[in-house]
Amino acid sequence: MRVVFLRHGRTEYNELRRLQGNIDIPLSDTGRAQAMKAREEFAERGYVFTHIYTSPLSRAVETAVIATGKPEEALIKDERLLEYHFGEYDGRPFDEVKEELDKLFNDPMNADVGCGVETLPHLLQRVGDFLDEIKEKHDAHDEILVSVHGGIIQGMRCALGLLDPNEFWNRIIGNCGFIELTLRDGEYKVTDVVFKRAY
Repeated sequence: MRVVFLRHGRTEYNELRRLQGNIDIPLSDTGRAQAMKAREEFAERGYVFTHIYTSPLSRAVETAVIATGKPEEALIKDERLLEYHFGEYDGRPFDEVKEELDKLFNDPMNADVGCGVETLPHLLQRVGDFLDEIKEKHDAHDEILVSVHGGIIQGMRCALGLLDPNEFWNRIIGNCGFIELTLRDGEYKVTDVVFKRAY
């Protein structure tokens, strides 16, 4: 089984360096072009996705539709794939909140800042649950696309032991970057990474 985690295309909030979290921000024209480029790359690699999972947020949904050419009705929307929730900080410029959220960004596994901000252990739990379910539901011949957010991909990397949780906020994959996993002997292995430039 092959599983490809794709980060959504760029949005206006990416360009403005605002925390998007669970705010439903659409793709920008640049983001749509990135998703089309991902579609070309997927075709070159010979991917034939049998199942497409996505965050319910429109930026991830539209990225999946463009990158696969499948209609929205063919996608499986999963609440566990929603972006890291910044609570009351959603929508605010990163430079305005980085001091207030210093604990979250520098000691993420032990930070509980309140204000509706999700804890990292909670995010890792929901991503881990999703990965376990995929492993159980699908067979060796399936190719799965998971269209999500930078925070969810970081959570996937942490859940699989590919990234130290204390490094959660470092080297976030760029818009329409993707990571290919292969399930072998019941374990996920990274078989390719296309990182792209992160904002």
